[in-house]
Amino acid sequence: FRPAPCQSVATPYGQMERKFDPAVADRMFATPAGLHHRKRSSTGGNGLDKESETYKAKRERNNVAVRKSREKKKVREQETESKVKDLQEENKKLSDKNDSLKHEFKTMADIIRSIGSSLPMDVKKYLDDNMAKLQQLNYSQQ
Repeated sequence: FRPAPCQSVATPYGQMERKFDPAVADRMFATPAGLHHRKRSSTGGNGLDKESETYKAKRERNNVAVRKSREKKKVREQETESKVKDLQEENKKLSDKNDSLKHEFKTMADIIRSIGSSLPMDVKKYLDDNMAKLQQLNYSQQ
């Protein structure tokens, strides 16, 4: 936010009024907004001369720390990618196993039903209830 290039002046009735002042405008708009031209010093902003051994040692330590940090980040990302891949494979295996068990249950239930009237009522009810649950699971996963 930049204030308007104005100057406060008193009106005949004692009130203050802001009037445009070209001299103020020239000073305000001499450089683009937010840009301040400063001479760069030979110090790195911390008062150390860029040619001094202390500054060079500090920069070298910083460079080493940055490399180490980037390497750690890279290792973490690789570990995460590997873990994601492993979990996706495990999920696929479990999903396949689940499908296989559903198919096996349905096949066994069909075989037992084919025996027919010789089954006790509680076994028939159990099979019917579980077949209904199995069908609901199949519909909800599609």
